[in-house]
Amino acid sequence: MPKPPSAKEALRHFMNSDDQVLNLPFDGLRSDVSKHWHQFLEMSMWGLLRKSAILALTRYLHSGPLKNALLRSIGVKIGKNVFIAATVALDIQFPELITIEDGAILGMHSHISTHEVTHRHIRLGKVHIGKNALIGGQATVRSGVTIGENSVVAMRAFVTESVPPNTLVTGEPDRKVVSLDSIL
Repeated sequence: MPKPPSAKEALRHFMNSDDQVLNLPFDGLRSDVSKHWHQFLEMSMWGLLRKSAILALTRYLHSGPLKNALLRSIGVKIGKNVFIAATVALDIQFPELITIEDGAILGMHSHISTHEVTHRHIRLGKVHIGKNALIGGQATVRSGVTIGENSVVAMRAFVTESVPPNTLVTGEPDRKVVSLDSIL
């Protein structure tokens, strides 16, 4: 019987796959969650410091080519004419799981998460923000979520499920309000 892959092997496979979410169960003691998480990470201390420094610097930069180039240098996939406001928080551990397509807008204090750690599992998820999508200020996008092309995530929404193209969502958790095709 073949040995199941280690968490690090599962992570490597996930990064190169088309899978949207990876759940790694944790069946240890609650007091061991931090230890389990740190064993799971592949990054060297210098790699983490580099990511942290770039994310800290870009968090307070205004939107523009310099900010987007710095974020691309740590693996964030960013299209053309993307607007990322100051104070946007991109996931510090796995920013390379974030894709932001052409013309997308991320409002101030929005948060894009690619990982979650609980007492029972680690969840990694690729986040895809479609062309011309808008993430409102203070909105949070959960790991593993796709925001469809031309969609709008209202201010302070908490998005837990993928959003179809041309859709407005609002609330905590998110709820579809209206298809934008019906009002445009």
